[in-house]
Amino acid sequence: METDETFLSALRQALGLTEDADRQAILDKVTSIAQNSNHSVDPTQYVPMSIFQETVKELNCLNSGITRAAAEREVGKAVENMQILPFMRE
Repeated sequence: METDETFLSALRQALGLTEDADRQAILDKVTSIAQNSNHSVDPTQYVPMSIFQETVKELNCLNSGITRAAAEREVGKAVENMQILPFMRE
């Protein structure tokens, strides 16, 4: 079981305080962290996850479509140049 001093020492270290910081300094640091983390969130700055995932899905489809079209074009050129046989197209 930890002693109070061991616990306070661990708190000082976790909070980035010096070893000689007293209980009030620890409390002040914790209060400061709590106040800074209570900022309000602006929902207009965020997109619902379902809409984000749908957008990513559509973008991936577009990107893969362009890639597939480019590949088909290159394979078509290779067949025309007799670099591969037509049955090798697929």
